[in-house]
Amino acid sequence: MERLSVLLLVLCLFFLSGCGSTGFVREDFAITDDTQIGIVSFVTPGRVDPTSGMEIADTFGAELLKNGFNIMDRNQIDKIREEQQFQATDMVDDRNVVKLGNLIGVRYILTGVVTQYGMEQRQLIKQGSVKIYTHSFVSFSAKILDCQS
Repeated sequence: MERLSVLLLVLCLFFLSGCGSTGFVREDFAITDDTQIGIVSFVTPGRVDPTSGMEIADTFGAELLKNGFNIMDRNQIDKIREEQQFQATDMVDDRNVVKLGNLIGVRYILTGVVTQYGMEQRQLIKQGSVKIYTHSFVSFSAKILDCQS
């Protein structure tokens, strides 16, 4: 139960930081020590920096690993994805993500879409001194899919 709480806390923190939408968690959702989770690069449509999807996925992976979750190495996932000729655009469809999850042998797979990602700098000139303020922003949605249901 503690592991589920940590996972939900990580997801909530990300959602709150990006003002994400609400979702639901199945009551029988359970992660044990031997449950392996796969994380795929988040989809980055339109003008969103294409590397941001990988960065968001890496951040999730690092936080989950730090909290003791069993995460499958993304290099292995990417290798299988390439062998099976899955395109990045295929990862928008939940059925394709679950199919990939079954191929790589994980119970759950974390995926998502990045809708905004960037940084702005602003200068404030006051009485001859210049201060530079940097503002970073990210907006995304994330979900965990059960590959065995």
